[in-house]
Amino acid sequence: MLPHRLFAQKFGECVPAALSYNSNLHSKPPRIVPILQAAKALLVALCAFLCAALLIEAAIRFTPAIVPRDLQILRMKQIVYREGTIADPLLGHALRSFYQREFHWASFSGSVRQAPFPGQDRIGYRVPRDEPDRARADIVALGDSHVQGLEVDEGKTWVHRLGALSGLRVANLGVFDYGTAQYLRLLREYGIRLHPRLVLVLLCVNEPRDDLMFAGWSDKSGREGLAARVPEFQYKFCSRLGLGTSPRICAATLRAIKTSVVAQALFQWSIPRWGWVDERDPRILREGLPLVLADLDEMRRFAESRGARFVVIINEAWGFTQTDALRSLTEALRREHLLYLDLSPAFKTAPYRQMVTSDVHWNETGHSFVAMEAHRFLLRQGLLPRIAGSRGR
Repeated sequence: MLPHRLFAQKFGECVPAALSYNSNLHSKPPRIVPILQAAKALLVALCAFLCAALLIEAAIRFTPAIVPRDLQILRMKQIVYREGTIADPLLGHALRSFYQREFHWASFSGSVRQAPFPGQDRIGYRVPRDEPDRARADIVALGDSHVQGLEVDEGKTWVHRLGALSGLRVANLGVFDYGTAQYLRLLREYGIRLHPRLVLVLLCVNEPRDDLMFAGWSDKSGREGLAARVPEFQYKFCSRLGLGTSPRICAATLRAIKTSVVAQALFQWSIPRWGWVDERDPRILREGLPLVLADLDEMRRFAESRGARFVVIINEAWGFTQTDALRSLTEALRREHLLYLDLSPAFKTAPYRQMVTSDVHWNETGHSFVAMEAHRFLLRQGLLPRIAGSRGR
């Protein structure tokens, strides 16, 4: 047989065999097919979720009027936190003075104004939009975001409503993500400049954890210069997630929450499911509660040394009613003979879920309810008439 005919014959025999081998090589075992199908479905679902998140984010940023009220509030908070907050070596973070911003959206309308404390122009506190800057206040209210009350206009916060009910001048010194150590520092350095006759401190069940984290940041900032490298807010955020103080994943997550309303909403939704308060952790109560009590005792002594009375209000945060933290806190206040108002009994008989937003902060109804409870308690204790009688002194 001629060479070229032999080659053609052999080639004709090899090509089908090669094609058959190639087909068998790339065919998938039966058990792999369901895995690939599941992976494909997961990828499609993930892409759909990301597209929906991008559309919602765009709607919130460019047409906030069409999104639900709670998302509008989250967007407002992002703006205020970014623009109206400054880093501070003593307090960790503080409200910027001379800051003012108004929001007029379809489902949410409110203003945020921050006036300076007397004698300086850097650190501020929240005041009503049309109220003139004041040099004195009859009552100052210290606390975290439940006192600051960004979910409502300042004129509708429980602090301002308490002033309207009592006829006294009440100053809102609430700052988001603060703990009792920061309340004490804020009162000593700035709040006392308002010459209050009564100091109110609103406590939540997460105070022991917040104090532990702030103590960790304060200790390391003193020993290692941590304040220059890791902001206090980032340190506490990373500690909550158990990610340390500087991992890239923590910093990226924090940036996403600060810039994306969808990311922040998902994180807020996950808070009670991740145990943000973590009241079941014995270490939190064992190590954090003594710090809280020491701060409260020092605040009381300091207030009384300046001629002011001291009252604690316990906040029924997140709907928790029988947690170890809440019980331990009330028992400890009773042992220390601190005058306190526990809001839990009142909230148990009220439609609590109608008083809070999706991120478990009070709405206008909740703020009004707290103001009336605080006013009733202070009247029973005889504090309001005493303060009103000493105004002219």
